[in-house]
Amino acid sequence: MTHAPPETAQTPARGRLKDHGDVEPLRPLRVGYCDYCRERIDPTAYRPGMRFCNSTCRTDWWKMARNRGAQLYHHLTVWRMHRGRKGTPGAGVFSRISATIDMWARKDRGGA
Repeated sequence: MTHAPPETAQTPARGRLKDHGDVEPLRPLRVGYCDYCRERIDPTAYRPGMRFCNSTCRTDWWKMARNRGAQLYHHLTVWRMHRGRKGTPGAGVFSRISATIDMWARKDRGGA
């Protein structure tokens, strides 16, 4: 019995195959502005769906997203194991997640 390969899409830039699985493409946070540095994307370089002004911002954003995603994954795994019951490590996890996201939002806006 043979198994079908995962769904893949050709990447035009390098010609490699990427497995996108069930991941939905992310839309820009604000059309025409970089998702990382928040600066306006050069209108002559802009393409629909463009999220970053350059490759440095794209790389830095994905590093940040990976690290933040790992933190959220850890919090949710702890919550899932204990269902947030009082007296367990899962108690107050959603409050910690909310506080963490609030802190990231302040940092992203340039605050402390």
